[in-house]
Amino acid sequence: MLYPFASAMPGLAALRPLAGKLVPAAGHDSRAQVPRYGPIAALAERLGPEPAEFPGGHVGAAEHPAEFADRLLTVLG
Repeated sequence: MLYPFASAMPGLAALRPLAGKLVPAAGHDSRAQVPRYGPIAALAERLGPEPAEFPGGHVGAAEHPAEFADRLLTVLG
């Protein structure tokens, strides 16, 4: 279960210099699941940009492989 890790926050000072290279991302279906989406939203709020949403939920790459791949190519540019 992810619950023990849901409130963990990475060292923001170490991540700030890399903020332009980070892409917070999560599955669209995970949006209402705070233990899965909450940390991504919190990271994006502190470092930007907005979270990139991918098709499906926690295992979107397995559930929607073609759509996930298309979205990944778009996000990574």
